[in-house]
Amino acid sequence: STFYDIRRYGGLQIFLRAVLSGSSLVLSSAAESTRDFLSRAGSCGVTHISGTPSQWRRAMMSSCANLIAPRYVRLSGEIADQGVLNQLKSVYPQAKIAHAFASTEAGVAFEVNDGTAGFPSRVVEHTQNVEMKIESGTLRIRSARTADRYLGDNAPQLKSADGFVDTGDVVELHDDRYYFVGRCDGFIN
Repeated sequence: STFYDIRRYGGLQIFLRAVLSGSSLVLSSAAESTRDFLSRAGSCGVTHISGTPSQWRRAMMSSCANLIAPRYVRLSGEIADQGVLNQLKSVYPQAKIAHAFASTEAGVAFEVNDGTAGFPSRVVEHTQNVEMKIESGTLRIRSARTADRYLGDNAPQLKSADGFVDTGDVVELHDDRYYFVGRCDGFIN
């Protein structure tokens, strides 16, 4: 299941994953309360569920958070801080908790499932099918899935000369782990 609207990047990705794997999918509705969605998802026996950290915070505030018993919980779309990761592990101790990083321009880059915010520095050098680097404090990605260009007459340049996309996500290295600390601008896809 997913909290995401399937007309958006994250929701479409979940929808296509369900279609390609032949899995059933329980979708949320903008008109449905978090309480009603969790109740419905629980009655359908949802085992895998995804959403943004903000959506998960809202779910954790609901008295119905315990109506689902997922084996896998995925966060993406915004920074997953330690507080939300800890809370999810407390409410769903049996679940694998993962947070993923993706950009609209370059697709999914990596997933972290060690229960800690940020990502190990080795991810930058050792991730299959994606090249990453930190330059001027921001995460840069190059992959075969990178879009060719932005649309429009005055669209900004998508890739640098070496083919990397600047995600605009500012990271800092502390104790061999990168942490997201914000954005270099206010632009969000």
